Amino acid sequence: KKRLAMRYVYDDAFLVTGIDKETLLKYENEAFFEITQKFNILDEFFVEKLVVARVYMKIARLNLESDGMRDKFDAYKNEFDFYLKQAKNTNSGISNLSIARS
Repeated sequence: KKRLAMRYVYDDAFLVTGIDKETLLKYENEAFFEITQKFNILDEFFVEKLVVARVYMKIARLNLESDGMRDKFDAYKNEFDFYLKQAKNTNSGISNLSIARS
């Protein structure tokens, strides 16, 4: 039996209401794999931002016919693109030290 512990918090009730934990966890695992393996982003700050945005994008994409979902998708796509660019800028060069966060 797989554990049902999420890595991150999904608090956009508009998107996650009505989605069971197993489905959310599946989306999270897919996004986590994509971010860490395909994009090779390992900085925890960026991984979290990108995974959460990617999960929200997936939910919105699957529900595009619902009111407000297109706006949600676009908003999280912008966020995803923003953090992906930041992460790639951070990864290139010597500023690859993890940033202390409180």
